[in-house]
Amino acid sequence: MALGAGGGACSSFSEAEPAPTVDGGPDGAGADGPVTEDAIAPADDGPAPTLDAEVLAAGFTDLVSVAATETNVYFVARGPGMIHQVALAGGAPRTFATDGSASSPSIVVATEDVAVWGDTAKQTLVRRRLGGGVSEVKYTIPDVGPVALALGFLSASEPRLVVLTRDSATSKGSLAFFSLDLSYVTGTNLDFDNPFDLAIAGSNVWFTESGAGKIWLAAMDNQGGLPQEQVTGESGCESIAVDTVGVYWTRPGDGLVKMLDHADNTTKPIASSEGMPFGVAADDSGVYWLTNDGKLRRWRPSAQDALPPSTVSSGFKASFADRRGRRIALTSQYVVWITSDGKVLRHAK
Repeated sequence: MALGAGGGACSSFSEAEPAPTVDGGPDGAGADGPVTEDAIAPADDGPAPTLDAEVLAAGFTDLVSVAATETNVYFVARGPGMIHQVALAGGAPRTFATDGSASSPSIVVATEDVAVWGDTAKQTLVRRRLGGGVSEVKYTIPDVGPVALALGFLSASEPRLVVLTRDSATSKGSLAFFSLDLSYVTGTNLDFDNPFDLAIAGSNVWFTESGAGKIWLAAMDNQGGLPQEQVTGESGCESIAVDTVGVYWTRPGDGLVKMLDHADNTTKPIASSEGMPFGVAADDSGVYWLTNDGKLRRWRPSAQDALPPSTVSSGFKASFADRRGRRIALTSQYVVWITSDGKVLRHAK
């Protein structure tokens, strides 16, 4: 779908701190149709293992996304359409904004000052100052909704919000670029088949086209030509992350986590038989992902395949029916993630 300039009205929302909503329903339908928990959950081998992560928040309904700064964690509860905040150091959660809908797919904390989130159902991008003020509906995307967001920089002084969009009726989507005030800059008019997730490193934007099984690369300014295919034959590719060593993506249906090595441009698996891996994230401490049987896993690229992935944390519920949205956030000291039974967890790296 082509994107054009647009705008919206500003609205204010309550800063009250209601008690968290107790989870009273299933995780919901996936992007490609409903997936029952029975179909994807591991067999019952007895009592659940003991949770070995710190609980920052609990009791929320249908969490779909999480982001973190060095001081606060922000997370989206799709059921009531609310965005909540809790201190990274711990404390009582509070409601940050109440203008999400039942389809809010993603949130990104752009800086220590501003949070930006997208809403698929309302087809909007919204920003809000973290210190208070009102939510600003700054952009309305005609006919399509945002499904993934990431922050990068065209230059040191020019931040760019990159948005992956998708038409829920056709599963086709494209890439759009915005300034941090959410003014539309440019975008592609290509119809990618079920675009799923994106990640940014330097001036490069990487994203997955799940329907076609492709990994794509685009320039941050989008002026150097159309996105280029980098990897093909990756059927069902979903979450994606990138660091200085490589690009990483999950293929939940095949239990694979794979990488494109920057050094030699080769593609290889870094983990297999992972139990529907999803939500991959990466920084200089390692590559992290979640598995459907409730494990946070890590692979260290510095080991150069000398060591297999290890389990950082376990004992939580991770069987999301809909895997869209950002499930893991990384800070300098912690891995933060959300669970399918409404918890926000923290574990030291």
